[in-house]
Amino acid sequence: LKLRLKASEGSEAFFSNLPLQCMGKDKNKARTAQGKAKAEPAPRPPEPTLTPEEIEYERKRQEERDRKGAEQAKKAQEDRQWREQREAYQRKENVKAARENAKFDKEFEKAKQRGLQEGVLEAEEHLDGCWYVELGKDTWKEVQYGFWCKHCDAQLDMATLGSHLEGARHQKALANLQWSGGVGSAPAGGP
Repeated sequence: LKLRLKASEGSEAFFSNLPLQCMGKDKNKARTAQGKAKAEPAPRPPEPTLTPEEIEYERKRQEERDRKGAEQAKKAQEDRQWREQREAYQRKENVKAARENAKFDKEFEKAKQRGLQEGVLEAEEHLDGCWYVELGKDTWKEVQYGFWCKHCDAQLDMATLGSHLEGARHQKALANLQWSGGVGSAPAGGP
């Protein structure tokens, strides 16, 4: 529509510059065509006007939409903050747990080396799914956990190995072996 208006405006400028004789035999016809080209477009229908009550109603509806939008934005912001706090807390807990696991692994390795020096035997898993310790050549004993103390006849796991080595029962058994000239090795650092 705009292109046509522009074309008609351009043609109006073109026709207005031409002398009326070249438009044809009838000069009145030319003036009428020129007048039609200059005619203004039809007026627009008037915009519907709202009553004051309708304007107030529309304003209240807009305020309600704005209020709901603000509430949703606030809730989204709170949710985002809560999620970020939760993620930060989770990262902190993961670092703490990794630190504790590393500390436990280090202490366990230290206790395991000490236990192997003091006569604790490490169990091996057999094809049948049971754990066995080798007491001598071709002599095996079934155990429930990963370690067995041959001096105390105690079955040990990762959590109890360190406390057993520090315990009075194990220390007494090692002391008895030392005094009797038994085959066990003495603890590296005395009690």
